[in-house]
Amino acid sequence: MFPKKLPEMCIKLHGCTKETVVLDPFAGSGTTCQVAKELGCHYIGFETDATYVKMANEKLRQEKVLNYLD
Repeated sequence: MFPKKLPEMCIKLHGCTKETVVLDPFAGSGTTCQVAKELGCHYIGFETDATYVKMANEKLRQEKVLNYLD
């Protein structure tokens, strides 16, 4: 599994506001999108493997959002 800390550090490094959109062209299981959601950013993820798409969608559905931007 991809560590959440890596995309978290990158997103925070480049700034994170309510208008921020994180683009992940190789979304895999959705970890980067999950972190963006946790941080209160918008996200777009692309994935061609249907198995990973299902995994990512399930992960994002279950994610509890703590909005750090308010």
